[in-house]
Amino acid sequence: MIAIVCVDERNGMLFNNRRQTKDRVLIKHIVEKVGDCKLWINGFSSNLFKEYIGEKVDISEDFYVKAKENDYCFVEEVSLSPFEDKIDKLIIYNWNRLYPADKFLEIQLDKWYLESEKEVKGSSHEKITERIYLRGNV
Repeated sequence: MIAIVCVDERNGMLFNNRRQTKDRVLIKHIVEKVGDCKLWINGFSSNLFKEYIGEKVDISEDFYVKAKENDYCFVEEVSLSPFEDKIDKLIIYNWNRLYPADKFLEIQLDKWYLESEKEVKGSSHEKITERIYLRGNV
């Protein structure tokens, strides 16, 4: 499984059960990155991907159970820790800003190695950093 998360500079994901921000260009980028693979989301994220649901995106509250090896999962308000062993690749989009947060990315990146890093230009964020991590130390 390939997990995708969006975080701020302190790895914050949510504040008061609300996403910190959203970016329509980044959502399109994610859908294009997934290509012909399946992208799983839960109901919380459905408004971000509404134009792609059924076409490339499936909704399930237990997406992490249904996801196969090469499936992607966009994660916003679910803890990754319980299914970290199932994740082979972790894609982190960093907003490059500090936002209030009370839910954070819980995965310790010392068990992962950075495969690639690049900048993505969004609609609401001029600079979003995409980091792709693979399991294991290098």
